[in-house]
Amino acid sequence: MKIKDLLKNSWVDFKKTLATFLKLAWWPILILVSTPNIRSYLETDKSTWISILLDFGETIVTVFLALYSFISLFKSRNIEISLSGGKIFVLWFASMFIALASSIATLFLVIPGLIILALSIFTPIFILYKNEGPIEAIASSSSHMQGQLLKSTCVFTAFWAVPVVFNYALLHLPLNLALFSVVSVVTSSIVGYFIYSVAFNAYFELETTHNKSIQPSTETPAD
Repeated sequence: MKIKDLLKNSWVDFKKTLATFLKLAWWPILILVSTPNIRSYLETDKSTWISILLDFGETIVTVFLALYSFISLFKSRNIEISLSGGKIFVLWFASMFIALASSIATLFLVIPGLIILALSIFTPIFILYKNEGPIEAIASSSSHMQGQLLKSTCVFTAFWAVPVVFNYALLHLPLNLALFSVVSVVTSSIVGYFIYSVAFNAYFELETTHNKSIQPSTETPAD
Protein backbone atom coordinates (compact mmCIF):
# COMPACT_ATOMS: atom_id res chain seq x y z
CA MET A 1 0.00 0.00 0.00
CA LYS A 2 1.68 3.18 -1.21
CA ILE A 3 0.82 6.11 1.03
CA LYS A 4 1.23 8.71 -1.72
CA ASP A 5 -1.22 6.96 -4.05
CA LEU A 6 -3.60 6.25 -1.17
CA LEU A 7 -3.74 9.91 -0.14
CA LYS A 8 -4.11 11.06 -3.74
CA ASN A 9 -7.07 8.74 -4.39
CA SER A 10 -8.60 9.63 -1.02
CA TRP A 11 -8.36 13.34 -1.80
CA VAL A 12 -10.10 12.82 -5.14
CA ASP A 13 -12.96 10.92 -3.46
CA PHE A 14 -13.11 13.48 -0.67
CA LYS A 15 -13.56 16.41 -3.06
CA LYS A 16 -16.06 14.51 -5.21
CA THR A 17 -18.28 13.41 -2.32
CA LEU A 18 -17.96 16.22 0.25
CA ALA A 19 -21.14 17.98 -0.94
CA THR A 20 -23.10 14.71 -0.66
CA PHE A 21 -21.76 14.14 2.85
CA LEU A 22 -22.69 17.65 4.01
CA LYS A 23 -26.22 17.30 2.61
CA LEU A 24 -26.68 14.16 4.70
CA ALA A 25 -24.73 15.18 7.80
CA TRP A 26 -25.92 18.75 8.32
CA TRP A 27 -28.19 17.82 11.22
CA PRO A 28 -25.64 15.80 13.27
CA ILE A 29 -23.16 18.64 12.78
CA LEU A 30 -25.80 21.16 13.91
CA ILE A 31 -26.53 19.11 17.04
CA LEU A 32 -22.82 18.84 17.90
CA VAL A 33 -22.44 22.61 17.41
CA SER A 34 -25.44 23.28 19.67
CA THR A 35 -24.59 20.88 22.50
CA PRO A 36 -21.84 22.99 24.19
CA ASN A 37 -24.14 26.01 24.11
CA ILE A 38 -26.97 23.96 25.64
CA ARG A 39 -24.60 22.82 28.40
CA SER A 40 -23.57 26.41 29.04
CA TYR A 41 -27.15 27.68 29.04
CA LEU A 42 -28.34 24.98 31.44
CA GLU A 43 -25.13 25.25 33.51
CA THR A 44 -25.07 21.47 33.76
CA ASP A 45 -22.66 19.64 36.01
CA LYS A 46 -20.89 16.53 34.67
CA SER A 47 -22.70 14.35 37.21
CA THR A 48 -26.24 15.48 36.39
CA TRP A 49 -28.62 13.31 34.39
CA ILE A 50 -28.99 16.08 31.80
CA SER A 51 -25.24 16.04 31.15
CA ILE A 52 -25.25 12.24 30.93
CA LEU A 53 -28.16 12.40 28.47
CA LEU A 54 -26.28 14.95 26.36
CA ASP A 55 -23.16 12.76 26.39
CA PHE A 56 -25.22 9.78 25.23
CA GLY A 57 -26.82 11.89 22.52
CA GLU A 58 -23.39 12.96 21.27
CA THR A 59 -22.32 9.31 20.89
CA ILE A 60 -25.41 8.60 18.76
CA VAL A 61 -24.85 11.69 16.62
CA THR A 62 -21.18 10.77 16.10
CA VAL A 63 -22.28 7.35 14.85
CA PHE A 64 -24.51 9.04 12.28
CA LEU A 65 -21.53 11.08 11.06
CA ALA A 66 -19.65 7.83 10.43
CA LEU A 67 -22.70 6.29 8.75
CA TYR A 68 -23.21 9.24 6.43
CA SER A 69 -19.50 9.35 5.66
CA PHE A 70 -19.38 5.80 4.35
CA ILE A 71 -22.80 6.01 2.67
CA SER A 72 -21.49 9.00 0.69
CA LEU A 73 -18.26 7.21 -0.20
CA PHE A 74 -19.99 3.98 -1.22
CA LYS A 75 -22.42 5.98 -3.34
CA SER A 76 -19.48 7.35 -5.34
CA ARG A 77 -18.77 3.74 -6.39
CA ASN A 78 -22.44 3.10 -7.18
CA ILE A 79 -22.84 0.87 -4.13
CA GLU A 80 -26.08 1.47 -2.24
CA ILE A 81 -25.92 0.90 1.51
CA SER A 82 -29.23 0.08 3.16
CA LEU A 83 -29.54 1.76 6.53
CA SER A 84 -31.54 0.14 9.32
CA GLY A 85 -32.01 0.51 13.03
CA GLY A 86 -30.08 -2.71 13.52
CA LYS A 87 -27.01 -1.43 11.70
CA ILE A 88 -27.14 1.85 13.62
CA PHE A 89 -27.21 -0.04 16.93
CA VAL A 90 -24.44 -2.43 15.83
CA LEU A 91 -22.19 0.46 14.80
CA TRP A 92 -22.95 2.34 18.04
CA PHE A 93 -22.15 -0.76 20.12
CA ALA A 94 -18.92 -1.38 18.19
CA SER A 95 -17.93 2.28 18.58
CA MET A 96 -18.49 2.15 22.36
CA PHE A 97 -16.52 -1.11 22.62
CA ILE A 98 -13.60 0.35 20.63
CA ALA A 99 -13.65 3.58 22.63
CA LEU A 100 -13.60 1.65 25.92
CA ALA A 101 -10.79 -0.68 24.78
CA SER A 102 -8.63 2.15 23.43
CA SER A 103 -9.23 4.25 26.56
CA ILE A 104 -8.15 1.39 28.84
CA ALA A 105 -5.08 0.76 26.68
CA THR A 106 -4.20 4.47 26.73
CA LEU A 107 -4.18 4.43 30.54
CA PHE A 108 -1.01 2.33 30.36
CA LEU A 109 0.61 3.72 27.20
CA VAL A 110 -0.64 5.95 24.40
CA ILE A 111 0.65 3.72 21.59
CA PRO A 112 -1.51 0.63 22.39
CA GLY A 113 -4.60 2.84 22.31
CA LEU A 114 -3.63 4.23 18.91
CA ILE A 115 -2.97 0.71 17.62
CA ILE A 116 -6.44 -0.42 18.70
CA LEU A 117 -8.00 2.57 16.94
CA ALA A 118 -6.00 1.86 13.77
CA LEU A 119 -6.87 -1.85 13.81
CA SER A 120 -10.58 -1.02 14.08
CA ILE A 121 -10.67 1.69 11.39
CA PHE A 122 -12.45 -0.61 8.91
CA THR A 123 -15.13 -1.69 11.39
CA PRO A 124 -17.91 0.55 9.94
CA ILE A 125 -17.21 -0.85 6.46
CA PHE A 126 -17.60 -4.46 7.61
CA ILE A 127 -20.84 -3.54 9.41
CA LEU A 128 -22.39 -1.55 6.56
CA TYR A 129 -20.96 -3.38 3.54
CA LYS A 130 -20.53 -6.94 4.83
CA ASN A 131 -23.44 -6.90 7.34
CA GLU A 132 -21.26 -8.23 10.16
CA GLY A 133 -21.94 -7.95 13.87
CA PRO A 134 -19.93 -5.62 16.15
CA ILE A 135 -17.30 -8.05 17.47
CA GLU A 136 -17.03 -9.88 14.15
CA ALA A 137 -16.54 -6.56 12.33
CA ILE A 138 -13.79 -5.48 14.73
CA ALA A 139 -12.03 -8.83 14.26
CA SER A 140 -12.40 -8.57 10.46
CA SER A 141 -11.00 -5.04 10.51
CA SER A 142 -7.96 -6.20 12.46
CA SER A 143 -7.42 -9.12 10.09
CA HIS A 144 -7.81 -6.89 7.03
CA MET A 145 -5.00 -4.68 8.34
CA GLN A 146 -2.43 -7.50 8.30
CA GLY A 147 1.00 -6.40 7.16
CA GLN A 148 0.08 -2.71 7.23
CA LEU A 149 -0.37 -2.04 10.95
CA LEU A 150 2.68 0.17 11.55
CA LYS A 151 2.18 2.21 8.39
CA SER A 152 -1.56 2.61 8.97
CA THR A 153 -1.15 3.57 12.63
CA CYS A 154 1.32 6.31 11.71
CA VAL A 155 -0.89 7.67 8.91
CA PHE A 156 -4.13 7.73 10.88
CA THR A 157 -2.46 9.08 14.03
CA ALA A 158 -1.12 12.01 12.00
CA PHE A 159 -4.64 12.81 10.76
CA TRP A 160 -6.28 12.28 14.15
CA ALA A 161 -3.86 14.83 15.58
CA VAL A 162 -5.02 17.57 13.17
CA PRO A 163 -8.32 18.48 14.90
CA VAL A 164 -6.70 18.10 18.33
CA VAL A 165 -3.95 20.60 17.48
CA PHE A 166 -6.44 22.87 15.68
CA ASN A 167 -8.83 22.96 18.65
CA TYR A 168 -5.93 23.61 21.01
CA ALA A 169 -4.96 26.60 18.89
CA LEU A 170 -8.58 27.83 18.86
CA LEU A 171 -8.60 27.90 22.66
CA HIS A 172 -5.97 30.65 22.52
CA LEU A 173 -8.07 32.85 20.24
CA PRO A 174 -10.60 35.39 21.56
CA LEU A 175 -13.66 33.46 20.38
CA ASN A 176 -16.98 33.21 22.18
CA LEU A 177 -18.43 29.75 22.87
CA ALA A 178 -20.85 29.80 19.93
CA LEU A 179 -18.20 30.69 17.35
CA PHE A 180 -15.70 28.28 18.87
CA SER A 181 -18.25 25.46 18.67
CA VAL A 182 -19.05 26.17 15.02
CA VAL A 183 -15.44 26.35 13.88
CA SER A 184 -14.33 23.38 15.99
CA VAL A 185 -17.16 21.00 15.06
CA VAL A 186 -17.25 21.85 11.36
CA THR A 187 -13.46 21.52 11.04
CA SER A 188 -13.39 18.24 13.00
CA SER A 189 -16.27 16.83 10.91
CA ILE A 190 -14.59 17.68 7.60
CA VAL A 191 -11.20 16.34 8.72
CA GLY A 192 -12.97 13.26 10.06
CA TYR A 193 -14.63 12.76 6.69
CA PHE A 194 -11.26 12.87 4.95
CA ILE A 195 -9.94 10.28 7.42
CA TYR A 196 -12.89 8.04 6.53
CA SER A 197 -12.09 8.61 2.86
CA VAL A 198 -8.54 7.38 3.49
CA ALA A 199 -9.88 4.34 5.38
CA PHE A 200 -12.37 3.65 2.57
CA ASN A 201 -9.68 3.68 -0.12
CA ALA A 202 -7.27 1.69 2.07
CA TYR A 203 -9.93 -0.98 2.58
CA PHE A 204 -10.45 -1.57 -1.14
CA GLU A 205 -6.74 -1.37 -1.91
CA LEU A 206 -5.98 -3.99 0.73
CA GLU A 207 -8.89 -6.12 -0.45
CA THR A 208 -7.46 -6.11 -3.98
CA THR A 209 -4.04 -7.10 -2.61
CA HIS A 210 -5.53 -9.92 -0.52
CA ASN A 211 -7.55 -11.25 -3.45
CA LYS A 212 -4.46 -11.33 -5.66
CA SER A 213 -2.50 -13.20 -3.02
CA ILE A 214 -5.06 -16.01 -2.77
CA GLN A 215 -5.62 -16.49 -6.50
CA PRO A 216 -4.43 -19.96 -7.59
CA SER A 217 -1.37 -20.06 -9.77
CA THR A 218 -2.04 -20.57 -13.49
CA GLU A 219 1.43 -22.00 -14.13
CA THR A 220 1.51 -25.66 -15.21
CA PRO A 221 4.00 -27.93 -13.49
CA ALA A 222 7.01 -28.94 -15.48
CA ASP A 223 7.23 -32.55 -16.70
